[in-house]
Amino acid sequence: MSYLRDWRQALRAPHVYRVANSTFRIQSQYLALILVLLCVPLFLLGFPLLRGVVYTPQTNQFLTQCKYYKYNKTYPLSAPVKTSEGVTYRIAIVSDLDHNSKSLGKKNEWHSIMKTGSLFWNLKTDFLSIIWDDRNQMLTSSLTMKGRGMELSELVTFDGHLLSFDDRTGVVYFIENEEAYPWIILMDGNGKNTKGKLCLINFIQLTEYIKFLPVLNL
Repeated sequence: MSYLRDWRQALRAPHVYRVANSTFRIQSQYLALILVLLCVPLFLLGFPLLRGVVYTPQTNQFLTQCKYYKYNKTYPLSAPVKTSEGVTYRIAIVSDLDHNSKSLGKKNEWHSIMKTGSLFWNLKTDFLSIIWDDRNQMLTSSLTMKGRGMELSELVTFDGHLLSFDDRTGVVYFIENEEAYPWIILMDGNGKNTKGKLCLINFIQLTEYIKFLPVLNL
């Protein structure tokens, strides 16, 4: 008990320091307060350095790409041809063949027909005319859901690319050089679903949703 009593008295007794010929005393609680006040600015100065160590360079690089990514607003993709008579635009339509999208004679292939042409707008008479190209483009894919796929119902330009949506599988294709390349998959509901998104119903909302996806190179 005597050791415990001596230990308590030692803590309560002020510390004595001698500087030159003068002597000053510091209470233990005041000494602890001073140490805390000194540690706070050190922590504030060192926190940015610590955060840089925690985040990997790859993550920082990805965030930088998202921050400085510039959306391609090109529309239409083919520049209109203007003459004294009017303006000619390149146009395209795509087919939704439903059950008939299954390619005959090919086991794992489904298709959609894309037709291209030119739309002429006569500025004087305000008359529109369309001339279709002689050759159709056959877009094919092996991605299906329950034996159905490539039921494309929309064409839209997004970020400088031509996109189309499969109403059956929810796959978003980007079309380039007469080929349909799968890009992303949109699932029904909140995304935690095994059924593909019926993209035709909410097409405008879908294009707005895609804009907030992480940067994916096409």
